[in-house]
Amino acid sequence: MSRTYKYTFITLFLTLAFMVCSMAGMNFVIKTREKQLLTQAGEAAIESPVRAWNDRECNAQNELQEHHDSGRYRLSGIQIEHAVKSWNERIGETMHNPVEGQVSMEKAVKMGEEWLAEMNMSEGENNNSDADFTKATLSVGIQRESGERLLEPYYSFWTVNFSSRTMNAVLYLNAVTGKVWGAEIILYESMHKEPYENLCLFAELAGLEVSEKEFFQIGDSQTEATLAVNGGRLYVKQQCYSLGFNSKASDIWEENQTEKKYGNSIIRYQIMTD
Repeated sequence: MSRTYKYTFITLFLTLAFMVCSMAGMNFVIKTREKQLLTQAGEAAIESPVRAWNDRECNAQNELQEHHDSGRYRLSGIQIEHAVKSWNERIGETMHNPVEGQVSMEKAVKMGEEWLAEMNMSEGENNNSDADFTKATLSVGIQRESGERLLEPYYSFWTVNFSSRTMNAVLYLNAVTGKVWGAEIILYESMHKEPYENLCLFAELAGLEVSEKEFFQIGDSQTEATLAVNGGRLYVKQQCYSLGFNSKASDIWEENQTEKKYGNSIIRYQIMTD
């Protein structure tokens, strides 16, 4: 009788062991396959939509750079127009990692900080501390009709965010030149008395040619100004408006005025094509 129980116990033990081993083996196969699928999907998701410049192309661009560019590439007028038009007409964005010929995230953040300082945006009216970097992403614009070919590296832009007690800024830097070609700035204090005085400076810092013969216009609403650059093939635009409380009244108003106000002031810079 005891021998029968012994054989039964051994049979049950072997059966249980077989089931456990089978389940473990199946789980191992499933996890291996899952890891393979996730790896393949991850590789497909981060595939760059732009191509890298080879050594010959990088050297050719280096020959065009000016001394004050500090080692950054300088684009031709046609390249700038194509990049601006593509970015302005985007219907979405595809993020990707930097490729050869594009500035790194660290470089983009540093150049964004320098731009804020040059534009007198890095400090508040009371000499507050500089804005802190919060986020940066590299992406290329998605077009309504886009082919499968890889884009040139100058079609990408770094979107860099800065924030402080008195300001919030989103800067758009071209990924090849590293120059700020667009900005959206919210000031938590009053706007400058001359809100359009930095438009020429914005164009110059963007690497565009400005002369006294170029056309400057302020919109009828006194909230928009444009300046033709690069021989009139491009123009830069600045929009300024405020939403706050008049110091002499409690009504909310939206108007560009010079008197003291309490609320947000918004300034936008952008390069445009005809």
